[in-house]
Amino acid sequence: MGEFVELEAQDGVRMPWNVLPGTKQESSNCVVPVSALYTPIKPFPNMPVLPYSPLRCRACRSVLNPFCTVDFSAKIWICPFCFQRNQFPPHYASISDDNLPAELFSQYTTIEFEDPQTISSSAPSPMIFMFVVDTCMIEEEMAFLKSALSQAIELLHENSLVGLITFGTLVHVHELGFGEITKTYVFKGSKDVSKEQLLEQMGFFLKKPKPPTGVIAGAKDGLSADSISRFLLPASQCEFTLNSVLSQFLFTLHFVIITKDPWPVPPDQRASRCTSTALSVAACLLGACVPGSGARILAFIGGPSTEGLGAIVSKNLSQPIRSHKDLDKDSAPYYHKAVKFYEGLAKQLVHQGHVLDLFACALDQVGVAELKVAVEKTGGLVVLAESFGHSVFKDSLRRIFQSGDHDLGLSSNLEEILQWRYAFVSVDLMIEVKGPLCSDTVVGEGNTSAWKMCGLDKATTLCLIFEIAKKDSPDATAQQTSSYQFYFQFLTYYQHSSGQMRLRVTTLSRRWVAGPGSAQASSASLLYDLIAGFDQEAAAVAMARLVSFKMENEAEFDPIRWLDKALIHICARFGDYQKDSPSSFSLSSRLSIFPQFMFHLRRSQFVQVFNNSPDETAYFRVILNRENVANSAVMIQPSLISYSFHSGPEPALLDVAAIAADRILLLDSYFTVVIFHGATIAQWRKAGYHNQPEHQAFAQLLQAPHDDADEIIKERFPVPRLVICDQHGSQARFLLAKLNPSATYNSDSLLPGGDVLFTDDVSFEVFLDHLQRLAVQGMDDLKAGALSNSRFCIVRVARDTRISSVSPPPPLPRTIRNLSSEYDAMPPSPAIPQSTSDPYLSCTSSPRLPPSNQSACSNHSSKSSYWQAWSNISKLGTFTLQGRRSTDSSSRQSNLTEESLEAHNRRQEAINILHDKNAKCSPYYKGLVDYSLIISRERHHLPIPPTSPCRESHATAVTSSPLSTFIFKMQQWSSCFSSSSKSNIVKGKENNAPPAVIATCTDKIKPMKPRPAAPSHSASSFSCQPSGRTTSEKETRDVNAGREKFTLANKYQSKALKDFICNRDQAIRM
Repeated sequence: MGEFVELEAQDGVRMPWNVLPGTKQESSNCVVPVSALYTPIKPFPNMPVLPYSPLRCRACRSVLNPFCTVDFSAKIWICPFCFQRNQFPPHYASISDDNLPAELFSQYTTIEFEDPQTISSSAPSPMIFMFVVDTCMIEEEMAFLKSALSQAIELLHENSLVGLITFGTLVHVHELGFGEITKTYVFKGSKDVSKEQLLEQMGFFLKKPKPPTGVIAGAKDGLSADSISRFLLPASQCEFTLNSVLSQFLFTLHFVIITKDPWPVPPDQRASRCTSTALSVAACLLGACVPGSGARILAFIGGPSTEGLGAIVSKNLSQPIRSHKDLDKDSAPYYHKAVKFYEGLAKQLVHQGHVLDLFACALDQVGVAELKVAVEKTGGLVVLAESFGHSVFKDSLRRIFQSGDHDLGLSSNLEEILQWRYAFVSVDLMIEVKGPLCSDTVVGEGNTSAWKMCGLDKATTLCLIFEIAKKDSPDATAQQTSSYQFYFQFLTYYQHSSGQMRLRVTTLSRRWVAGPGSAQASSASLLYDLIAGFDQEAAAVAMARLVSFKMENEAEFDPIRWLDKALIHICARFGDYQKDSPSSFSLSSRLSIFPQFMFHLRRSQFVQVFNNSPDETAYFRVILNRENVANSAVMIQPSLISYSFHSGPEPALLDVAAIAADRILLLDSYFTVVIFHGATIAQWRKAGYHNQPEHQAFAQLLQAPHDDADEIIKERFPVPRLVICDQHGSQARFLLAKLNPSATYNSDSLLPGGDVLFTDDVSFEVFLDHLQRLAVQGMDDLKAGALSNSRFCIVRVARDTRISSVSPPPPLPRTIRNLSSEYDAMPPSPAIPQSTSDPYLSCTSSPRLPPSNQSACSNHSSKSSYWQAWSNISKLGTFTLQGRRSTDSSSRQSNLTEESLEAHNRRQEAINILHDKNAKCSPYYKGLVDYSLIISRERHHLPIPPTSPCRESHATAVTSSPLSTFIFKMQQWSSCFSSSSKSNIVKGKENNAPPAVIATCTDKIKPMKPRPAAPSHSASSFSCQPSGRTTSEKETRDVNAGREKFTLANKYQSKALKDFICNRDQAIRM
């Protein structure tokens, strides 16, 4: 894909198919649409800016470009789009082979022209910012917002015009130009305001204005500069006024909280917030003052709208805000009305040339899903954060106004696209300019060949989808004689950040796989040419945008099935395989990563909306539809970098197998940057080894991912959220949710120090197996319409079960003796470094420390305390090591491998008798035999052993393996057996067999068929366990003495319960 990145660096265009199919049928067989992802104002360091107007074709209005045919003797040029012959103007009279204008240089396929009128103007058009601020917030949030706005105003250019509108129950338009006192115009929040009513109430036309110098064209023959300066002041003049207004509102808010606002908010209602009315007033005011200029409305919203035509929820708190389920069932009463209002507002803003930017900072939804249409159609920005004090909001707002090479280009522009004889559709904004280039099929904003976007930044990328429309015409012969080349041109007229108007022209050439009507090439060569020009990243991004659009606009659309159909079609058409032989399937290296992109797209937040609010889903899709290919690919398939002592930073597979105890992972999912520390690394960090001089290598290892994360954050807008977490910590879910679940709770073998995912999602390996099995059925089966059958869905993804709090079904039980050879073959896990200042630490062997500066790569030969503990416990005998227990009765099995059938049956009879007599004696007794009352001991939520310096609530003792869990529990059991208080309860007896797993009393197990008894094993360490060879008379006496025992259990509840759990046979007998 390196050659496609180079092409993007030259022209800012990425295409899924860089060799275009020659017919409409061939295009439909390719599945991935023929499209182009174009970044209109992508910065290029060597791009020339010409200070004169471009030379355009008389017929199709294309611009002179390097692909034009030039006749120097006749001073004419031939347009490659319509073959029109055009004459050069007089100032091109000296053109020759040695004296070419810049637009004919072969390397200048992208070039810019400055408008001569704006060049001659001494004062370019200033940038205009209208701040619309929500005041229905707590004092702390208002203070954060005031501080952020003050910093933003300081970063503005001194000639930039600034206005202020605040809203709550009412809308306040502040007249910043009235310096004597604070003067505002108040509008009712529940009533819509038209432009005529606004102008009349503000007194713009009390006197007939004369047309002096400085008149700006507007409503009613324009407004004078004095009228405009009442509400829009230069930033250098209004900084003090604006700060004083914000300070007053902060004081007013504080005053309202203490002395009861005239419009109080009852405890069972939401605040009265008229967001839609405030935005409508701002749009009308800018439309009257500065129509057609590059102005931006920056809306700062801290909660849901409850007043006006754009309300999203009622004031009553008993009615929840709409969810995805409500939208699917069409049970959101305010949604469609609000969307219709904002669609009308979007048309008004596009007509005026103004942009709507949204900054939504609240824990609750604020209405991004409804505002999405107005933000997208005006080319605005969206920032979604939890609070106005969050770094995501503050850094993102600061980056808008910062100057430099990475600043956002604030612009108002018109994009026009020309292309020869082939129709296309677009997924972005439109102006109704119909012609022969318009396609009948509409996707997004179609039926036009020109689009207007009121705002662009340097990363805004538009996706244009083409439709191959073969026509039988004499021009087909001319196309065949032109080496099967295909040309198209993008024209972008925009306002530069300096205030000058510029026209950027990008002309591209691609090759047809064969000329229209040509049947010379074979089918194999056509497929080879198509594969050679396939861009996997661009194809994945185009499919992601298309599936997001379909999910929003098509009812009963199944995105998983649609993506699976597309992927099966591509693999069946371009894969190499033998019919009905999945093992023979293979893909070209040009296509090998595409199934992986589709696998992660199926699991992404763009397709899986469960556990996301409509606002979050709308935010994700807005960012996807405006970002370039590289950033969009990171959203679909995040990048993962590994850091360890053994090697430098290196890419890691996006798989759960990448997690290791001695490794640091850096995950970049675009919206979130996660720094994940393994269990060992986290313990060393908490012990403070990175602060010691002899462990500077460890300090450098900890700092390396932070430096890389800062570089990622510095180049991105909106600023991503930074999450720093440890293995088994609560914040680790941000990483686990993105990993391929190759190791789950159903996995048979786990690596020491690794991790598992509690999910029912399929892994990538299973996904590929299903894909191969379906793809090798051949194109004939696929063309027969069998794809509509459910068997052609590759495999369903479980909806958001990646991090489930419900205990999954248990894995098959394994014995320690069977696991002994498995763990002996693996290298020992390093011990956690321990601090000598911890009073709870006691270790028999020296712990493993992080590598020092002198021995960073040396191996530690001595065994860890963990491994020594494992060696000691393995001598105790054979016991059953089980994972999570299920409440299902099928999982309540007894382990009969270490006792005879006769003893088991006698014990089961005693259990049944005891349950019938003492079912209501004590809840502690019931908890011992009823598994529904036992607290599940999950691997990721075990308490930290006393010998570990780690005290995090969700960490394990040493590693995440089940072996360490068992070791820790055995240490607890041994301490229970050595307790002196137990001598009053039970008598120590020798036992030659390990205890069995006890079945529940509620399930009366029938006597089983005889089988050979397992050999007994000695367990001298367990001196308090009773013998398994008991007689029925002895069990009867124990049953009769049970009530006396429970008297002592009720007196010492905690200790007695602990003893019962540790000594199961004694508990059963009691």
